[in-house]
Amino acid sequence: MTYSTKIMKLSKKTNSLFGWLRFKQSHQKQKKSLRNHPNYLLILVAFISIFSVFACVEEYDESNFKLNTNVVSIDGSLSDDKEDQSRVVISESINMNNQFSSSVAVVTDAKVEVLIDGQQRIVFQHDKTTLGTYLSPKDFAAEQAKKYKLLVTMPDGRVFESSEQQMPKAKTKIDSIFYQAEFKESNTFFDANYKFFVDITDPAGLGDNYAWSWKLYEDAFVCLTCGDSQKYNPSASGSDKCVTIPNLYTRYDYECASKCYRILRSTDVNIFKDEFSDGRKVKNIFFANIPFYQYNRGALLEVSQKKLSNEAFRYAKAIEDQNEKSGSLADTPPAAFNGNIKAKNGGVVTGFFSVVTEEKYQFWIDRNEILNKEINGKSVREIGFLGGRLPNFEPYVFGSPPPKAPCEEGYYFTNKKPKGWKN
Repeated sequence: MTYSTKIMKLSKKTNSLFGWLRFKQSHQKQKKSLRNHPNYLLILVAFISIFSVFACVEEYDESNFKLNTNVVSIDGSLSDDKEDQSRVVISESINMNNQFSSSVAVVTDAKVEVLIDGQQRIVFQHDKTTLGTYLSPKDFAAEQAKKYKLLVTMPDGRVFESSEQQMPKAKTKIDSIFYQAEFKESNTFFDANYKFFVDITDPAGLGDNYAWSWKLYEDAFVCLTCGDSQKYNPSASGSDKCVTIPNLYTRYDYECASKCYRILRSTDVNIFKDEFSDGRKVKNIFFANIPFYQYNRGALLEVSQKKLSNEAFRYAKAIEDQNEKSGSLADTPPAAFNGNIKAKNGGVVTGFFSVVTEEKYQFWIDRNEILNKEINGKSVREIGFLGGRLPNFEPYVFGSPPPKAPCEEGYYFTNKKPKGWKN
């Protein structure tokens, strides 16, 4: 049985970190290891785009289909948000033995630049904490009336270049943010979800295209989980910090050594065009589904509302339409969405470079009304962040506690208190 309740709250604006353009992937079934990659969505776009590039109208025959060309995927976005760095994500499909298969590898040593008005060059630096991602200089933000072009030089000399892009002229503010709490009852407990919506007033004049994404900040208490048969080595770093221990048949988690916040990000973006709502108030636009992660604590939801160009919207819509099909990735896409990035001296590339206006809002989620709720004598279940299992900490050894893991600033964690955090 499902129960729901609707709670209205006014939105509160904040300037905070920028999340780059992502597209709806709700119907894709990928392996868990790939889904957990921070650039999973853009990598998946690369996979889909590969079939877009090589699709034909003939009946599909796997025995006759071979993928002979590597495909580079480049996706990036510039924003007018000064407090967050814009980013470009680069990956490449690698042909495996000239057969109908390929793997995707992130590209970590490309040269990435943005050309402004055909003169000034801004260099993006590779982010070692999120491989394949290149970040703009801090405090850099896109501006109205200027033209921006993305230039990418691969390690082997291939050059890829986007068309010139300009920022949409007008911003639209969010009128309100609200959520509807939904409860699903089982034999011994009930699960809770928060479905979030926005109301906006669209300005007069057709051509406004919107996209919504979000980040969720939660209290973090586990900062590291090592793989099976591994333990944490505090003196090591990177991939060497978890070491394999012979005859150890368990997986250990490690508490955070200091105050830390976990960051969860939307894996889909909802897009909207004002074709049938020009100049009117638009209500109940769904943009997020947030599970009940943990007891006794609130959480901070950061909402990003972007305005897209018509070209960027068409690209996003093509991907959305493909992902919502019920077929497989081998189906011929409804349209080839190679984007606005072209090869200058050979190679195959797909992806899009956009320039967007962006409004950021924060919303504090108070879980008290769910925490004390009972349905037929059953209480709510927290799903946590460990795939539904409880933390498994190393045992004490001769009275000495196990090591704790540092809160490493990056894609998944931050030691900086988010603006708007209430406790």
